[in-house]
Amino acid sequence: MDSVFIKASFSEKNESLKFRTARTEAALFQWKSDLQKELSDAYRNAGQPRSRPGIVSVAPVLFRAHPARASRRPLMTTPSASELIDPATDFGARVAERLEREQIVWLTTVGPTGTPQPNPVWFRWDGEAFLVFSQPDRPKLRNIARNPRVALHFNSTESGGEVVVFGGVARVETAVDPEEEAAYLDKYEAGLAGLSMTGDRFRAEYSVPIRVVPDRLRGF
Repeated sequence: MDSVFIKASFSEKNESLKFRTARTEAALFQWKSDLQKELSDAYRNAGQPRSRPGIVSVAPVLFRAHPARASRRPLMTTPSASELIDPATDFGARVAERLEREQIVWLTTVGPTGTPQPNPVWFRWDGEAFLVFSQPDRPKLRNIARNPRVALHFNSTESGGEVVVFGGVARVETAVDPEEEAAYLDKYEAGLAGLSMTGDRFRAEYSVPIRVVPDRLRGF
């Protein structure tokens, strides 16, 4: 009697264990499938190419925790500019140096037909975002209103090296801090003089500030 009961009890426990194991494996398989789909969608929607040798690429990280840990971890994180640019690396140090030195950056917006529209612009980098000024009623302002996703890049070398491309979100602002505007004009004092343009005239003609916060960086 006892022997029969023990065997039956063991059999029930074994079947229960098999059921729990199968359920856990199914949940893990579903989690992996969902994660793979999310990553694939993220790359496709962002227009990012797959990694290639010699190219550094940093993009927003889609992260889904294992079901058992989902309550303790975030679903998605977006890197800040300080996380994108690591001056401890050779590439990051070159990017940081160019952000301070360069006078021109190419701002690319997306036109109404989906065509990229690059424009060379003056800029100021404050450590977290690009500040650009535009004349009113320009195509790039309408493009940003439709699609705030933009790209910015520096000129490469003649041989195609020193590539730096930022992706980010642009927003049109109504005003900027006077000290920030003064720092921008100080940077381009020589450029304004070459155009025979005063700071007051620049403010009047280029009266629309655009701020671009980068969330992607790639280059080599």
